[in-house]
Amino acid sequence: MLRKTCLGLCLLLLAASAASTAPPVAVTLYMETFCPGCQQLFAKQIYPTWAKLNSTDILAVDIVPYGNAKEEQQGNKWVFTCQHGTKECVGNQIETCAIKLLGSPTVWLPYLHCIEGQLAHGSRDIMQVAKDCADNAQPRINFDDISRCSLSDQGNQWQHEMALRTEALNPPHKYVPWVTVNGVHTVNIQYEVENDLLNLVCKTYSGPKPKECTAFDVAASSRCPRNKTDN
Repeated sequence: MLRKTCLGLCLLLLAASAASTAPPVAVTLYMETFCPGCQQLFAKQIYPTWAKLNSTDILAVDIVPYGNAKEEQQGNKWVFTCQHGTKECVGNQIETCAIKLLGSPTVWLPYLHCIEGQLAHGSRDIMQVAKDCADNAQPRINFDDISRCSLSDQGNQWQHEMALRTEALNPPHKYVPWVTVNGVHTVNIQYEVENDLLNLVCKTYSGPKPKECTAFDVAASSRCPRNKTDN
């Protein structure tokens, strides 16, 4: 009897341990700076979901700023041609340098959110937008470091890495924004990301659901239950 009790407790402890160490859901957005659809997805789904779940550790967001660009090696440099022109290549490079230099998504995600938001509202001077967002960040971000990086060999190599990641997609991307969840892209995943990323992350996460996942159920709240009438 004692042995069975101990075995049961051990199994419960192992299950609890496995649940508590469940990996976060990995959401990767492949985008380009001046793409309206990318800006909209960032503002409506990616950033709000990350902000809501940031303290729970169940979501890991990655951003790959390259999109539908092309690259060509000229000597020791990579030269990029972007769908929305030179300004987009500059924007992609700025965001890539920010991601690499700032390190923590807690710092660079709000910064990119600010940049994409300003561009979505009609701003076209990417360098000024990026500087303003850096100056207004809390804590303030040193834009000089990002600007220098965007013109450096290291920044050029980092942008090439974003190109390689984008071109390695399987299946190849057909448009941007293009999203993978735990490394997988399907039409259904893309649709769910664009419409209710929070719900997708919560149902995909294999560990215990945090309160942020159970506080409300959008789908359930919009249904009209059978056998219920208004008085």
